Amino acid sequence: MRDRHFQRLIAAVRLDLSLHIRGARSGDIPELVELDIKEFASVYRYGDRSPQELRAHVSAMMAVRQKLLGRRWIRVLRTADQLVGCVVACPTSKPPESFMSWEDTTDDGFLGTTYDTNGRYLYVVSFAANAKVSARHAGDMLMLNMIGRIIGGGYSAYFESRVPGLRRWVINQCRHDGTELENLSAEQLDRYAERYLAAEIVVNEARVPLDPLLRTYKSVGCSFLRIVAGAYQDNLSLDYGVVCQYDNPLPSWAQRIPPVRSAAGLAIRFLSHSNLLVRRFLQESP
Repeated sequence: MRDRHFQRLIAAVRLDLSLHIRGARSGDIPELVELDIKEFASVYRYGDRSPQELRAHVSAMMAVRQKLLGRRWIRVLRTADQLVGCVVACPTSKPPESFMSWEDTTDDGFLGTTYDTNGRYLYVVSFAANAKVSARHAGDMLMLNMIGRIIGGGYSAYFESRVPGLRRWVINQCRHDGTELENLSAEQLDRYAERYLAAEIVVNEARVPLDPLLRTYKSVGCSFLRIVAGAYQDNLSLDYGVVCQYDNPLPSWAQRIPPVRSAAGLAIRFLSHSNLLVRRFLQESP
């Protein structure tokens, strides 16, 4: 019995070591392009670019981001042989109240007016993780790694989230209400979107957001400021997006002391490099 338990432990550790977070390098750009196109296929499919034009656009965007943000703000997750996840963040002076759309806030992804090295806000531009490694907490590792940087730097962080369950939910609600999605006015659709943002379900005796993506962000300490029409080009979300804010868990006194901030951020970043530790952390978090 003990031998089998030890063997399972060793297997888990080996799994843990096969995932590695580091800063992005220029050589990662081709894989970053492939990951971005694949993970955001539901967004790009409704654009007017040909596959060749799309690839050229994303390649140029990634090259600019790499030059502007470097390894500090572009973090990638790799297995032994491929890149499986990436998170991109950008220091900015643009507050969450100014958010109108992802394209507007990020200059269509190129960050020309977004980037401000002295900005007190941190806008999370992009987050993507290969679904094949989701069971190994790949996305959670990336999120916690960036959270460590947010806490360590004392930033106020925000981002815009898709709500990929919205379209199906609205269609079901319309069926119940005796109408159809195509017949809704903009005001009616806004009301449905507001209801969806407020909708919750009970999981493990806790009330959590109905939308699975929002549920993930809630689990790591995010709050939701508002839902915005036309915030993102995404059919599953009916082009709505939710402005999310990361609520720093440190006491206010600790946030004001740089060495304490830095130590807390470093500890979280250390934890984020192990999917074994991340899994344990998430299981024990309230």
